[in-house]
This record gives sequence, structure tokens and C-alpha cells, in this order.
Amino acid sequence: MSNVEKSLSYKILISVILCSSLFALLATAFSLYLQYLEEYKNIDKKIYHIESSYLDIVGADLYKLDKEHLNIVLNHIIEYESVVFVQVKSDLQDRKINMFKGTPNYNQNNKIKIFTIKHLVNNRPVELGQLIIAVSYSGIHVKLLKMLAQMLSINMFKTFLASFCIVLIINYLLTRHLKSIATYLKHIDPTQFSPLLLNRKSGKIDELDQVVKSFNSLHLTVKQSLEQQKKIETDLKKTNLAKAQFLANIGHELRTPICNIQGLSELAKKHNSLEYIGRIDQSGKALLNVMDNIIDMAQFESKALVMQQDKFSLKQIFDELKKNLNFENNDFDLSMDPSLKECYQGDKNYITKIFQCLIDNSIKFTTKGVISLYIAPIGHVADMEKIQFCLSDTGIGISDSYMTELFLPFTQEDSSLKKNHGGAGLGLAIVKHIVDALGGTIDISSKKHMGTTTTVILSLQEA
Repeated sequence: MSNVEKSLSYKILISVILCSSLFALLATAFSLYLQYLEEYKNIDKKIYHIESSYLDIVGADLYKLDKEHLNIVLNHIIEYESVVFVQVKSDLQDRKINMFKGTPNYNQNNKIKIFTIKHLVNNRPVELGQLIIAVSYSGIHVKLLKMLAQMLSINMFKTFLASFCIVLIINYLLTRHLKSIATYLKHIDPTQFSPLLLNRKSGKIDELDQVVKSFNSLHLTVKQSLEQQKKIETDLKKTNLAKAQFLANIGHELRTPICNIQGLSELAKKHNSLEYIGRIDQSGKALLNVMDNIIDMAQFESKALVMQQDKFSLKQIFDELKKNLNFENNDFDLSMDPSLKECYQGDKNYITKIFQCLIDNSIKFTTKGVISLYIAPIGHVADMEKIQFCLSDTGIGISDSYMTELFLPFTQEDSSLKKNHGGAGLGLAIVKHIVDALGGTIDISSKKHMGTTTTVILSLQEA
């Protein structure tokens, strides 16, 4: 028998034996448990019988200080099966007594029962002392162990015999054919088709024949599609790489002259140049921002994004955004929870980028209204603090049909928005990439003409 057959047959044999043994053990354990409960009930019955039969007698003898009769009663009690110790004890001044039979061995195998000895004196019960009885469970345990050994021996023999017969049948019907399949798969060449054939008697088709037939069909399909798939993958990689390289290259090529225009505009303003020079500066900054977005998208798609670890203040970031962004006719309400830390550790530039894009969108699509931002901690994960940023505006909102396309690059809800508000449609796509790279989440809820609420959750390390 080969190693494959031995291995599979061995696993089947072990599995059958283990499952059968488990059920045998469960059945044995249940039977022993019922016997265990019965034995314990018998002990409780004995203790109850001792209490009902002897407690009053012991009380009368103790009251009369009849030690001779007490000794007889204790001998009767100690003769009960499983009773290993019995004691009568009284600490009364005129009736001090301590009589016992058996060995006072208190351990976890003994059950100790203490009864208060009372006697009626002038029709009033008077406490005279204690009757202490120790009952041993050792006999029960020994009895149960013998039963366990006997039942397990019989059940395990039956289990092994049945398991061996089952394995022989499975080996004849299945395992030897699996050997042929394993050998075939070991030497298979996906690019060359040769059908899998089993050495079986012809007859009614069963599940194994269906598996072989399906595999041969699959193998043929794989062979026919491998070359085409390989070509598609190669072309796709080339296309994606070319796209990323193009965006990165064109971005850098255009950014240089734009930076020059911006620098010259600053110099012109210092020399009291014309007003249109300032507009050139604004246009240059706008174009630079678009190119930054394109470069960021190229970095995301080419997996070239590198996160920095800076020490920064959230208050400083949002104060600068409030100063630099043009809110015009909108009121901006910034609220920060006082429990926020003064400084955090992370990529300051990308965190600033997130909220610059989000707030800029709120400004862009809110003609006249209120833009509010609430920042608060919501928990900790290890040494990271989870912070929630909730940005709301009273702008034009987003239609339900467009919600699924929010984070796609180069998309806007309709052409009129692009015409009226501008933009390349990269902002939310970049925000989504940055938030994911930082291990955070972003959720946007909106209704048309009812404003938009954006919730960002980031985990930031305390500085």
C-alpha cells in the first residue's frame, strides 16, 4: 500500500475510531452520571434515616448522660454502609461529653453532616450539643471506576472492530482511486490536456465518475483560457503602469512652470503691481492644487504613498485652514472637545489634505449657510486614540443615485456642477485613499437640498 493510501486510510481509521470512541465515552459518561446520582441519593437517604431514627434517642441519652446507651447508639450508626465517623459532642457545663466512633478524617471524599441535638424539657426544646456524621464517597468512586473500566473495554473493542471493517470498505471503493488521482495531479501540466482515467469496472456512473468527468472538462477549459488570461494580465499591467507613470510625469512637468508663475506673482505684488497679478497668483495656486491632486492619485495607484510621522496640533491645523480657506458668505463653526490632547503623532500634511478637501467641498456647494465641524475622542485602541471628525453643511446635498459613486476619481454628480463649481473630481477619491492608508473610516450621509454630513474616524498616536 502506498504512502498516499496509508496516509488517507490511517486518517479515516483514526477519524472513525475517534468519533465512535467519543460517542461511546458520552454514553458511558451518561450512564455513570446516572449511577453516580443514584449512589449519592442513597447516601442522602441513609443520613435522613439516621436523623429520623437516632437523633431523638441521642438527645434523650445525652440529657440523662446515659453514656452506655449512647455508645450502643453510636455503634449502630457507624455500622451503616459508607459511614466512617460519628461523634456526639456537648459543651454544656453540666453535660460536657465527647464520644465518637471511627476515624476523624475530614477530606474531600467525605461528606460531613452536623445535626443539632435537642431535647424537650418542660415542653420546650433545649439544645444539648451536636451529632456529627462523616460519610465516605470512596466506596462509590471505586464502584464507578470498576464500572467505567468494564464498559470502556467492551465499547472500545466494538469500536475498533467496526472501524477496521469500515476502512477496508472505503479503501476498496475510494482510497485506491484517490491514489490514481493524486498521481495524475502530481504530474499535471495545465498547458497540456491529457484526460484522467480510473481503473474501475464499467457499470452505473457514480459520484467519483462525475468528479473525474468534471475535472477533465475543467482541465480542458483551463488550457484554452490560460494563454488568453496571461495576455490580458500582461496588457493590464502595462496599461496601469503607463497610466501611473503618465500622471506622475505630466504632473511634475506642469508643476514647475506653475510654481514659477506663483513666485513671480509674489514678487510683483511686493512691487505694487496691477491687480490682475494677484488673480494670476490665485489661478496659479488653484492649478497647483489640481496638479497636487493628480500627483497624489498617481502615487496612490502606483503604491508609492509614504506616510510621515510628524508631531502636530489639531487646533493649529484647523486654525490654519480657517485662515486660508475662503468662507465668504458661509459661517464656519469649529468645536473641539476639551479632552483632546494638545499634540498627536502622524502625517500632518495628509491629515490637513483630508479636511482641506472636505471643507473646500462644503464651501463650494454651500452658497450661503452654515458649515460646522465637531471634533471629539471616542475611545482608545492600544496607545492610539480614536478621534471622530463630524463635518456638516447646509448646502445643496447629494442625490441618492450618486452616493455609490462618491469616491470614484474624475467624477461629479452632473455637468452643471462642474461648470458652476469647477474641480477635477479628485477630492473625495484622494480623501478616501488617505483615510484608508491611515487605517480610518469615512462615511457620508446626505439628502438633496438638505445638506451633507461627513464623519471621519482616525486613530492617532498621542505625542
